[in-house]
Amino acid sequence: MADFILGDGENVTLTIAPGPDAAGNPTTVPFDAGSVTATFPETTNLTATVSADQTSILVKADGPLTTDDVLTITGTVNGVTVTAEFPFDVDAEAPTDVVVTPGTPVAN
Repeated sequence: MADFILGDGENVTLTIAPGPDAAGNPTTVPFDAGSVTATFPETTNLTATVSADQTSILVKADGPLTTDDVLTITGTVNGVTVTAEFPFDVDAEAPTDVVVTPGTPVAN
């Protein structure tokens, strides 16, 4: 999976649900209450907040650019631990200014 790209001043909501069972059949059982966590490495410039109903995660860029940060999502369903990883990059957004850099003056 390619990294999801988030602008340095953006956030995104990820919808989450338990995936299919070992045979590939869809499941309808929700996560166990209070079991979902969403974490990035300590050195990241992203924050993740799990919703109270454990059906979504708000991911927010905290400003600095970063590449290859991986969000690890873990929860339990009927006591069985399930985990997923979702990769992120934070890129610069559109410029808001013009940078002027003068050269060295020379004689006419």
